[in-house]
Amino acid sequence: MVQAANLVSAVRTKAASGGTGEARCTYNDQESNGVSVGVVKRANWLQSTYAAGQSGKLAYFTPLPDVAGYPGAVSNNVDQRANGVCSVGVALSDHEFLSVISTFGGSSPFRSDPCPVLQKVAEASVKNMRGGA
Repeated sequence: MVQAANLVSAVRTKAASGGTGEARCTYNDQESNGVSVGVVKRANWLQSTYAAGQSGKLAYFTPLPDVAGYPGAVSNNVDQRANGVCSVGVALSDHEFLSVISTFGGSSPFRSDPCPVLQKVAEASVKNMRGGA
């Protein structure tokens, strides 16, 4: 996902496929600022995330109605956005979602507000998967 790497000036440092059915690539710059992009198999992720967010069970929750044509959310159980950590998910189907997670340190221009660039990474990733990039 070259577009994702270009958005955060990073190179792919790791590609993995876990026993959970998850395929994930991690992109880091020379100072270990990075983004992890993966496709996770989980039934009803969107519905359960929206329900948890709307009931106040998540530390932060913002619906994303259109990420390259798919619904998603900015959300997590722990709020570390001030430390450069954000989580964006995009529902690809009823059984899979795209997970995009940041780890931006003090040298990153995205540390103080990591979520907007993750939304761009998610959109570029979805477009790339659909062959539109």
